[in-house]
Amino acid sequence: MSGDARFGLADGADKVLLRFLAEMIHPAVRADSGEVQQLLALVNRHLTPDGYELDEARTASVHPVYEARLIPAGPRTAHPAPPAAAKPVPAGQDPYAEVLRLARGERKDYACPREPVPDGGQADVFEATHKSTGTVVALKKLHNGCPAERLVARMRREVEIGQLLNNHPHAMPILDFSATHTWFVMPWAQATARQRQEQLRHRPSYAPWSTL
Repeated sequence: MSGDARFGLADGADKVLLRFLAEMIHPAVRADSGEVQQLLALVNRHLTPDGYELDEARTASVHPVYEARLIPAGPRTAHPAPPAAAKPVPAGQDPYAEVLRLARGERKDYACPREPVPDGGQADVFEATHKSTGTVVALKKLHNGCPAERLVARMRREVEIGQLLNNHPHAMPILDFSATHTWFVMPWAQATARQRQEQLRHRPSYAPWSTL
């Protein structure tokens, strides 16, 4: 396709090719998030030696939209290695502690399905997967790419309070969050307190959330 003169990709300006590559993985063009991530990794492996990469710029109906950008100055390898496969957390080790250790505020570290769970309120909640460990987490994300300032402030408070309670046995810890406070990550709860009402009624008050 790149050799088809009608596209003007082979000998045109860089921005033409970069825009074309970004459109290839636009959510309106490609619906499968897993396929998008595979193509994104492949494209970026070829773009990196030239100093470019496709990076998430905004969202459209909660799905990431990628745009090309110059990679910030710094040491780069000529042929970067492909992303490492997920490494399952060893038995007996807390998988969420590993997600917290690897947290870096990057939305692309998590694979999300196209649709959130129902009744997300002021934000959408996805049953996401932390790519590096394969751990299932809850990713809570504001509804659109440019949310109202009051919603961002509310999520920022939610993150700050959650961090203060991170070591409390009755609170779900904050594992990761964006610098813009438009999404954050918590452990994935298998049930709600209402669904576990009978079990909680007979459980000691000091039982941590992780035992539910």
